[in-house]
Amino acid sequence: MRIDSTTAAEVTGGVSGLGRASAEALAADSVKVAICDLNEELGDGGARAKADRSARSTS
Repeated sequence: MRIDSTTAAEVTGGVSGLGRASAEALAADSVKVAICDLNEELGDGGARAKADRSARSTS
């Protein structure tokens, strides 16, 4: 399978542990990633951290 910026992925359990590592690795390869998890608190924090990193990398 070829993974590039045209690839999209959904990662379940993506706010911690192996799921988070997988989501971060895919995002680092420019994959569009949807993260699903039951832990809403961690999920909100991860989304904010990602937005902060994106804002820093474009400024």
